[in-house]
Amino acid sequence: MKDKKRILIFTENKNIEYTQAIKDYLALNKSQLPIIIGEEEFQNIFFRLVKEKYFSDEGFVVRTADIIKDKFSLKKFDKLPKQDIVFNKSSSSCQRALNMFLRYHPNLVILTSAYKMKEILSARMRSHPEVPVVMIMPSFTLNKQCINKQIDLYVVDNLGVKKGLMKEGVAESKILVSDMPLTPEFDTAFDKNSIYEQYSFTKHKITVLVSVPQGNTAGIKEAFAELGLAKQEFNIIADCGYDRKMLVSARDAGLTAVNEGANVNAIYAIADAVVGRPVLSSVAKAYYRNALFFALPPANEEEKRAQAYLSGSLINVKLMEMDKKEKTIIITEDTLVHKLQEFRKSPKSFDSFYQAIESHNAERTRGALFKKLDELLGKGK
Repeated sequence: MKDKKRILIFTENKNIEYTQAIKDYLALNKSQLPIIIGEEEFQNIFFRLVKEKYFSDEGFVVRTADIIKDKFSLKKFDKLPKQDIVFNKSSSSCQRALNMFLRYHPNLVILTSAYKMKEILSARMRSHPEVPVVMIMPSFTLNKQCINKQIDLYVVDNLGVKKGLMKEGVAESKILVSDMPLTPEFDTAFDKNSIYEQYSFTKHKITVLVSVPQGNTAGIKEAFAELGLAKQEFNIIADCGYDRKMLVSARDAGLTAVNEGANVNAIYAIADAVVGRPVLSSVAKAYYRNALFFALPPANEEEKRAQAYLSGSLINVKLMEMDKKEKTIIITEDTLVHKLQEFRKSPKSFDSFYQAIESHNAERTRGALFKKLDELLGKGK
């Protein structure tokens, strides 16, 4: 470990898939050692043991706690935090952050959210002030909670976020617009015929991939149920990631479903359409493969803003509803399956969405993030 350049990547659990992609790319360089530091590293040991023993990550209690935490953090979305950085000796989070710096002696620090940002910056100031800190913002819109004058570089998805940072006083030289990282396997060419065979799919059918977001899964189970009614019309597969509960729900609906152990990059290679909520990790993978994105209703304010930003490239859909009085299913022209059927019958009518996706991709510089990280590591700051 001594001979390698150490990169600490601090993350929230909801960003773990995105964070893993960053780690995988950095690990391609054998002289680098990327290390993910999750929420658990800041939690009280007793609390962690109780949680691991009695509460599943996919259970009601933990899921509800995560939703409440997200709602609380989103209330501060437009509020600029205090910029002072002070190391608080009595803070267990500050001490834990300091211990990580002293244990790993990092050459570079990456943040993927505002979670424990001030504690991490205070530990850097106290032990390794020369080490650059990069904030990678995995969002289509600006979260002001991620802003601090001690951050050396901001990596953002688009010019709108860049302009928002500059309005808050961040120097343009400290902002990089880049495509958001995907796992290295996304650059691999796949034999589509073998993938169809692997999942017993029919080549002439439209392939629909359901992207399950980490954490809040609002609307996903309902989408499974609706798609289950149309499984004879389409090839349907659900990418459930680390969520075992959603894996079971997808299979209960009669759908093909995979978890993090599968090569999800391969199934994106055959996807004609991706269904999910408007979160960056889901949209980025779909657009990289030039697949249409059928957006389920947003679950929070951040997703509503993402939906507005992506207007023109997203195909917004609704989920079927039940008329309780008549005990019948209400289907409208905006319903998910109805829109997918429309796409199957008349793909040419969706050309404007493909054009919008191409424009979206053209605004981002492929690989700019990792070139910049290599530059920072090369300087040996």
